[in-house]
Amino acid sequence: MPTPATISEADTRAVLLHLWRSPETTMHALTRDAQLTPDAALRALADLAAHGCLLERSPTHVHLERIGLGCYRDLLEHLAQQNHWRLARRVQIFQRTASTNDAAWSAAADPRNDGLVVFADEQTAGRGRRGNQWHAPAGQSILTSILLANVPHENVERLTLLAGLATALAIESTTHLTTQIKWPNDVLIDNRKVAGILVEKRAAHVVVGIGINVLQAASDFDPAVAHRATSLLIAAGRRFDRLRLLAALIDQFHALLARHDQSWLDDWRRRCHMLGRPVRVLHEGRERTGQILDVDPLAGLIIRDEFGVTHMLSSATTTVLAY
Repeated sequence: MPTPATISEADTRAVLLHLWRSPETTMHALTRDAQLTPDAALRALADLAAHGCLLERSPTHVHLERIGLGCYRDLLEHLAQQNHWRLARRVQIFQRTASTNDAAWSAAADPRNDGLVVFADEQTAGRGRRGNQWHAPAGQSILTSILLANVPHENVERLTLLAGLATALAIESTTHLTTQIKWPNDVLIDNRKVAGILVEKRAAHVVVGIGINVLQAASDFDPAVAHRATSLLIAAGRRFDRLRLLAALIDQFHALLARHDQSWLDDWRRRCHMLGRPVRVLHEGRERTGQILDVDPLAGLIIRDEFGVTHMLSSATTTVLAY
């Protein structure tokens, strides 16, 4: 179910961009920056409210508390053009969809969709690794998938690590919380999962699916996972705007994709609290135990087993059972 029509009026877009830069502003500054009359600015504010923005207004001041879903595409595509991102030059927004990964795959045949970003307010059949489900009620999470074209097969492992690091960096820059990364695809806060990544490859295309728990209360989690899950609201004790977090995520992922060396790997390692610890994994149907030595961005997890033999374990064939 796509969102209602996105913004078409230039006046409304000008006001939106001003409020993106200055969420708390005066009517004088808004009309001056957007080059609008007071009446035109008021009409634009009413249009933003109709697109789902939550605004607090007085005769002299405006506060943008939350950006409406109907504004997401306009802002992201504007930021992509402004910042020369490879990603988000095209954006699809859904109020409700089965899976953002499936929506991204449905667009893969069009070469113009390289870098496409799909976002959903609610996901009814999201999936994780090994067929796990990602439960995501409306309005609580970042549920996004990014389509990348012409990706070499060996880069899938690297993309999983890059997406995890981009997610961690975006969370840190937006919330000032400290994150941890659990190989290969989980981001944790205080040892509880706050985000997960699913990378899927078909032919030369890859879809990178990212889910972040943003606004869930403890009671929103299924009792079966509540002891090992968290959200940014729980961890920080305050609410965060999902669009600002999504924009930070796209910005970080774009920057990491442009780094063709392995200098980013030290940033990843600093957040991976598994390194050096004993581990038990399931690899190609067989359990192994050992010590985690390192991670290779193209080959996977490097462990030394109980017999002193070193193994490289791909994320495609390995599940961490305990560490």
